[in-house]
Amino acid sequence: MNKQSLHTLLCAVTEQQKETGQHYISYHRLHRALSTGPSLNEAEKETLWLSPAARRKFCQARKTVLNTARQQWHKNGLDTPQQRLAASSEQSRYDILYEGYRVILEQERDNWVISLVLSAQVLDQIPVWAEIMLVDEQGEVWLQGCPNGGPDMMSEWQLGTAISSYVSRSVRLQLEH
Repeated sequence: MNKQSLHTLLCAVTEQQKETGQHYISYHRLHRALSTGPSLNEAEKETLWLSPAARRKFCQARKTVLNTARQQWHKNGLDTPQQRLAASSEQSRYDILYEGYRVILEQERDNWVISLVLSAQVLDQIPVWAEIMLVDEQGEVWLQGCPNGGPDMMSEWQLGTAISSYVSRSVRLQLEH
C-alpha cells in the first residue's frame, strides 16, 4: 500500500469515529440476523460498513449467539469426548459413527481424505457463520471449517499416515468463531 492510499484510509477511519446517527441498526436486529434470521438486507450491511457503533453491536451479538450455541452443545453433550458407536473399515476406508455425526476416512491415491457428516439435530445448533473443529483426545485437530448450513465437510487428512491409531481415539466437536 502506498503512502497516499494509507493516508486516505487513515482519514476515512478517523472520520468514521464520529457517529452522526445517520446509520443505525439495533442490537436486537443484529442478534436475529445472526441466529434466527432473516439475514441483513443491503442497507443494514452498508450500516455495518459505515458505523463503528453498529460493528461493536454486531461483535457483541455474534459473541452472544456463539455462547448460546456453545451452551446448547454442552447441554446436548456434543462437546464431550465420544468413543465411536460403530465402525466399519476396509484397508482404504473407515466409516465411524458417533452420536450426532459420522466421520469417514478414505484413501485416495497418495493421500487420505476426511469427511464429517453432521446430523440434522447438530446442524440446527450451529450458527451458519460459525466454525467447528473435530478434535481428538490428544488435542489434534482432525478437521476444521465452516459447514455453511450444509451437513458435511471434507478436507485432506493432515495428520499421520497410521490411520488405525487415530480411529481408536475419542473425539469431540468444538464450536469456534
